[in-house]
Amino acid sequence: MDDTTYTEGMRTHLHGALRNGVTPEEIREVFLQVAAYCGVPAALDGVKAAQAVIDAESSSDRD
Repeated sequence: MDDTTYTEGMRTHLHGALRNGVTPEEIREVFLQVAAYCGVPAALDGVKAAQAVIDAESSSDRD
């Protein structure tokens, strides 16, 4: 599997988390913890994916 596959899977789970009541702040906190265990590059990839999902969910809430 390549990084794109992992990122797509993470986005799916992030959408589900937001739809089930997890706040954007809680998601950001998770990636702060990820940095300590998985490394900063992995955490930054996660933050980018999470922000894209948060933005998409926010725009769909406004529709």
